[in-house]
Amino acid sequence: TTSGTIADGSKYQVAVSAFDGTNVGVGLSPPIPLAFHYGAFDDAYGDGDVETAAANGRFYEDTPTGTYLWGTLTSAPTTSGGQTNYSWTPSVSRSANVLMVAGGGGGGGAFSGGGGAGGVVYSENVSLSGTINVSVGQGGTGGDGSGSSSGVGIKGFDTSMTGLTTAVGGGGGGTNNSTASQAGGSGGGDGHKSSGNKTGVAGQGHAGGEEDQTNALACGGGGGCGSIGGDGSGNYGGNGGDGVDYSYVFGSTYGDNGWFASGGGGGIQSPGIAGSSSRGGGSGGRNDNHNTPTNPAQSHTGGGGGGA
Repeated sequence: TTSGTIADGSKYQVAVSAFDGTNVGVGLSPPIPLAFHYGAFDDAYGDGDVETAAANGRFYEDTPTGTYLWGTLTSAPTTSGGQTNYSWTPSVSRSANVLMVAGGGGGGGAFSGGGGAGGVVYSENVSLSGTINVSVGQGGTGGDGSGSSSGVGIKGFDTSMTGLTTAVGGGGGGTNNSTASQAGGSGGGDGHKSSGNKTGVAGQGHAGGEEDQTNALACGGGGGCGSIGGDGSGNYGGNGGDGVDYSYVFGSTYGDNGWFASGGGGGIQSPGIAGSSSRGGGSGGRNDNHNTPTNPAQSHTGGGGGGA
């Protein structure tokens, strides 16, 4: 029987915390997705407590070890270096479809670019047997609005699973006249006078957008899995790149109603119009007058944070 797996990046601050889900509900009819999250239980799906969440196929760093219908958590999950790490053994050998989405990048603060979405890796008919290690990447934090080096959006962290290509964290948005936009699964958008590499990983995402060279306070949107980030233009910040729809595989419970990994909108000086974001969890940018906080992306989506 073929079922599926999701590894997704999402944001708590301005970047993302991530999760990896696996449609391998052994003994359940029909099979349910298993979702491995970054960090502690947050009741995002109304389970009520971490034990009920585990019974429903959702796992966190504080999920108890033990044997469940879907398999065994062989050791206590740990969180370090921007990743929550799991060791899991399926109840029986089987194949699954696996979707991994890394943590999205944080948007920059103060005339800054949007964060790039976490990289997306989808694999069909993956053989699952023996001990499987899953590492779920946290989203990068957003800039603090200072316009200095502390205002840069932080790159998201990678998500990985045994035997599969690693999903690369999204690039942070560049910030005002300081740290440049970053490459990543999808690249972060350019900030004011802070153009950088901003490329995406081929097959996982797209590049971030550019600042407007004639109106340098119109900043670029972060790249998304589905398209490049928009360029800032005139009185408008660049829109974040599109996300990607996996509701046809995993339904609408996870991600943004089944969509993942859209880029964050680019910021602009007030009273300009900041860039917007699309389905997939990215957040819109803000029109900034300095010290404006960045917009966090939607949790558990892999979206990029909006620039300020």
